[in-house]
Amino acid sequence: MLVYSWNVLNPKYAEKTWGGVPEAKELGEKDQARTAYRQKAIQEVVRGWLKDGPTVVCLQEVWPALRFALKEEYGERCATGPLGPNTRATGPNTPSLGEEVTLVAGCRIRASRTLAFPALVCDLEVGGRRVEVANVHFYWRWTDLGAAARALRGVHVVAGDFNKEWTQLGEMLRGRRGARLKATAMNPTTNELGGIDHVLATALFNKPRGRIVARAAGYTLRYGFSEIRKLRTPWLAARPMKDISDHSAIQARLTFSNKTRKHFPSKE
Repeated sequence: MLVYSWNVLNPKYAEKTWGGVPEAKELGEKDQARTAYRQKAIQEVVRGWLKDGPTVVCLQEVWPALRFALKEEYGERCATGPLGPNTRATGPNTPSLGEEVTLVAGCRIRASRTLAFPALVCDLEVGGRRVEVANVHFYWRWTDLGAAARALRGVHVVAGDFNKEWTQLGEMLRGRRGARLKATAMNPTTNELGGIDHVLATALFNKPRGRIVARAAGYTLRYGFSEIRKLRTPWLAARPMKDISDHSAIQARLTFSNKTRKHFPSKE
């Protein structure tokens, strides 16, 4: 089973992604003008990932127009949570509920529920087995993920934007393993490139094999921040097929442990 996680950058956060550089407001406005272009690119990337299965795609910071388009295209293969404010963490740029979208291929979404971290938890049937996958986006100012770890206890896969480096995951690593990836996005705490996106899995699976997805569907996914700041010509014209989000995507390949039993009867 392949699990992808990608924070696709909601346009309403476009200005803050520049980390306080003098021209952040100007760059944010230019970026918002690229929203339709980015949405088209994101849909093409996701379409490529979902060609084969079993595959689970966890997206964070999905804005309403993109959320609607994905739901219209994928129907029951697309899970979304209710839109609303996040009451668990308040402050500027707090992730809102409903910005997480999970899509699948080659498996079935049996049910889904939302936790106010925010987290979208999907109950999947994958090859006759029950697998719970949580799509998460944790508030960057949190210093302790203990409460989230306890609420997600028993969930087999936790994927998303943790806004924390591997060494800061604490209780989230209790009973879970993952691939340690070093450069997925700018760490909002340090404003330096770090590994803040993760896919963690329980012993239902063998140890995940992970990689950073820098390119997909012909696009270079993560922003070239320094190059963009130097532009003297229109952004889209100067950098076609680039700069889709402030995060690279990540992929984890999961294989079931030999000890794992099937939960659902065979249809043969």
